[in-house]
Amino acid sequence: YYWDRSGDGTSENTGSLNKGGDYSWHDELDGIFTSTLSEVNVGTVGTGTDTTDSIRYATLNGVKVALPTANGGIEYPLDRLQYGTTYTDAGESTNKTTGTFNDFLAIWDAYNGTGTGANSNGTPSGWQANGYLTASRGYGVRHAHVYLTDGFVASSGDVNTGYVALQVLP
Repeated sequence: YYWDRSGDGTSENTGSLNKGGDYSWHDELDGIFTSTLSEVNVGTVGTGTDTTDSIRYATLNGVKVALPTANGGIEYPLDRLQYGTTYTDAGESTNKTTGTFNDFLAIWDAYNGTGTGANSNGTPSGWQANGYLTASRGYGVRHAHVYLTDGFVASSGDVNTGYVALQVLP
């Protein structure tokens, strides 16, 4: 789900919350998503704990959520465009079961059509067409951003802004 941080019910960055923007800084997310799936809290705001493919869970307003990984722990080319597949099923019951990609790249791949080339827009309807922050590590102290507009995965600094999607857990 797209995280409407501004509280306006859209991805337009016009609400009264979060200074009117839906974007975030990764350092801010590092202070929110501090638990593992088994709910072991490994850090708190200001402790320097970073999200990873396993430290990426939180409870927001009583709902357990996860910050998606870039590709579910499966290796992918970093700082490069990804090549799409013919996968187009973004349905809740089958997502991640037939595609090549996982987590955030599966969202991009499911919405970029059936082309198998690079530089394909895979932004879901109602989402901001931009870069999204993930829990996955990039190079050094950076995290991976997935750009839904073209499938580029960048190793970006934690002070760079990006949009956020959340996985809602049972």
